[in-house]
Amino acid sequence: MRTYIDISFSSGGMPPSALIKRFQGLSEAKFILGEHDIAFEWNTVEEFQRRMDAIHVAFGGTGVTYRVHTVPDESDLRPPVAWPPSTAPTVDENPAYPRSARRPESEERKR
Repeated sequence: MRTYIDISFSSGGMPPSALIKRFQGLSEAKFILGEHDIAFEWNTVEEFQRRMDAIHVAFGGTGVTYRVHTVPDESDLRPPVAWPPSTAPTVDENPAYPRSARRPESEERKR
């Protein structure tokens, strides 16, 4: 199963950049690009509970609220793209951008 988490920040809470650093140190889930903010995969209820408990602790005291959405493995959703990426992707390379938002292929070849 794959679980997605959507985050809502509060202007009175922790800055997003600080939350990302804290979260990455306390949770096995990853920030992603796209419709949802965080994703993780799990196989057992115990694994799901352990990860959700870690996520809840990571968000504690930050002013963040979150929504959890779980889908079966066989869903038609695209696999998540981890964020921050290992290199700075361009709009041309980033799969989170639809092809229509990228440069035409003829321009890509000119670079």
